[in-house]
This record gives sequence, structure tokens and C-alpha cells, in this order.
Amino acid sequence: MNETPKPAGAFATLWDSVMALFGRSKLLVKELEDQQTPADDTVLGKVGLITARVAPGRAGEVRLPIRGGSEDFIACVDANEAPLEINAPAEVVSFLAPRTVYVRSTDKAAQMT
Repeated sequence: MNETPKPAGAFATLWDSVMALFGRSKLLVKELEDQQTPADDTVLGKVGLITARVAPGRAGEVRLPIRGGSEDFIACVDANEAPLEINAPAEVVSFLAPRTVYVRSTDKAAQMT
């Protein structure tokens, strides 16, 4: 495995500081992503309302009840699904991290909080 060579002399201390900061930044970003990304089972099967039209090949938006409130997710439908218009109820059938869901039309009423 090739490692980036460490500078010598006056730049060595600066290099160590930058690398330490970079390493901590990566850990903080990962921790933040873990906190903000709902688990698959949190959104699968949830019923929400379409807030921006969704059609095959064109992403829209759905508002889902989650964590005691509601959150907006990017919504997609499969190629064989009909478009979903604004305020239509939609059920989540698949989840792609961090904020994308595949939805389908449903007759279930959305329970928004």
C-alpha cells in the first residue's frame, strides 16, 4: 500500500496537525451521517404525502412521519408505476441512503404528525 510521504523539517509539525484534523473530520462526518440517516426499517412501509410530483425517470418528494415529526425525502417510482401527484398518499417500498425512497401509490391514509 502506498502512503503519502511525510514532509521533513519545518513542515512536519504542520503536516501532522493537518492529517490529525483530517482524520477527526472524517470521523465526525461519519458520526453525523449515522445520526441523520434513518435506518431502513424506520421508513419502509411508512405512508406519506407527495409534496412534489413523482414520475418514472423523474424524482419528486414525499413527506414521511418519522421520529415524532415529519421529514422530506427524495422520492422515485419504478418505471412501470403511474406518476404520483401532489398530496397523493404514497407508501415507501425501498430505501436508498441517505434520503431517497422508492414509493408506490396506496389507498392508506398518511398519518402525519
